[in-house]
Amino acid sequence: LIDLYGLRMVESEIVQQAGGSARSTPATVPVCIMDTGYTPEHSDLPERPFAVGDPSPVGACNTRACCCDKQGQCSSCTTSPCNCAPSLTQQVCRSSVGCPTLNPWNDASGHGTHVAGTVLALENGGGVKGVCPTCRPVVVRVFNDAGHFSYASEVAGAALACQRQGAKIINMSLGGGAATQLEWTTFSRLNSQGMIVFASSGNAGNSVISYPAGYSGVLGVGAVGEDMKRARFSQYNHAVDITAPGVDVVSSYPLGRGSFGVRLGMTTTAGVPTGSIRKFGGSATGVLPPTLMCHTGLMPEASDNCRGKICLTPRGEHTFQAKVDACKRHGGVASVIYNNVAEPYASAVDQPDEWRIFVVALAQIEGQNLAAALESNASITASIEIGGPTDYSALSGTSMSSPHAAGVAGLLWSKHPRCDAETIRSAMLASAIPLPAGTAGNCPAETPASHCHGRGLANAFTAMDYLCSRSFSCLDTAVCTDFNARKPGRSPYVAPTPEPSTDESAPAPPAGEAPEATPSP
Repeated sequence: LIDLYGLRMVESEIVQQAGGSARSTPATVPVCIMDTGYTPEHSDLPERPFAVGDPSPVGACNTRACCCDKQGQCSSCTTSPCNCAPSLTQQVCRSSVGCPTLNPWNDASGHGTHVAGTVLALENGGGVKGVCPTCRPVVVRVFNDAGHFSYASEVAGAALACQRQGAKIINMSLGGGAATQLEWTTFSRLNSQGMIVFASSGNAGNSVISYPAGYSGVLGVGAVGEDMKRARFSQYNHAVDITAPGVDVVSSYPLGRGSFGVRLGMTTTAGVPTGSIRKFGGSATGVLPPTLMCHTGLMPEASDNCRGKICLTPRGEHTFQAKVDACKRHGGVASVIYNNVAEPYASAVDQPDEWRIFVVALAQIEGQNLAAALESNASITASIEIGGPTDYSALSGTSMSSPHAAGVAGLLWSKHPRCDAETIRSAMLASAIPLPAGTAGNCPAETPASHCHGRGLANAFTAMDYLCSRSFSCLDTAVCTDFNARKPGRSPYVAPTPEPSTDESAPAPPAGEAPEATPSP
């Protein structure tokens, strides 16, 4: 099992065990993953959740055309091809029930599969486990392969579809800058009808409010890193209700397309450390034997003399794709792009199968040290090893923090199924672990902690303790008795000692994510 700091930070394990482990407890609370799709073949995910418009395996579905209104209600076309009224959207049915625009089991981006794993990956001794392994997934694919909205009425219609399929919790790892009356009304209604809705607060690193996180009926979730400080990309404003882990979160990914856990290494004759190395999506795999290097400017040029060499290029000004393409155009056999801020990072580029080179990233200081060594010794060589892809990836963003919070809510509800949404929601907020403002919490000057972290860090242990220490009539007393007996064995999360850093530049939004107007990792 992969060590998941996020689960340790929200202290889900001790709550999972209270009253019976996930392995002995049937799936209960339905959580709707409103995202890019789902990979039911993944060994760590429930094989066949109930997906809107596809309650049976795809192979058994009938394909027919539909016209759908803004509330997601669809009817078959009476003509071929469809001639939908101006107020309706043409879609393709995958079964006789509902009318999703695309197959929900084809998660081209991997974003939805990653989010789903954080919420509810199974406790099966495999690679990852979710915060709530007993939660039951409901899948609503709201984005198409290009990351654009594909549902008939976009966010509001998809949320109502979640409700129609019985979801009690919705996770929306998505956001944008525009609010609508339809969405405000929809989420207010869902909130009053007993659902708990979470959304990512946004990745722009500023004080702008992102929607749907900004609606009063939605809990906006900010992100912290392993150090329990605000992630620099996490937006800060009054719409942040709670915070959860969202940096370098490892979770499930479409089969054979993940980058976490691959053999990855780089050694140089300069003796410069390269421990921050990250693989770019789209990189070649295998072993590159010791090869000469060339240090380029922001864009590799012919004058850099990179033919047959490894291009060492700083990040900035041009896209990663342009840098890699230029390296290849001038004969480079690998591209090493080092960051322009202190943190490690990773991203992705497109390369045709017939012409792939190795593409990796380094942190700023390691790249600068290697560049300095090359200036005094042009004969330095490096070797790179990149193993094949896996079924897991590490992503960063408030898209990763939101499912942690949704998982905590689902876990609490699964232990106390007679409680209502307001009891679970209030327990989470009242028991959140306070985090500091200012430098100690990585918050901008004069920004209150409530805008930076909301009520604090979502924590399953403190929320369960809050519930079990009160006389709510809805509580499962046997679960509370078992939980109280386990409390002395609690092992609270302790942030690792930070490494010294002198670079305080604010990084760009995390790599490997979709734009904030689409899924917001």
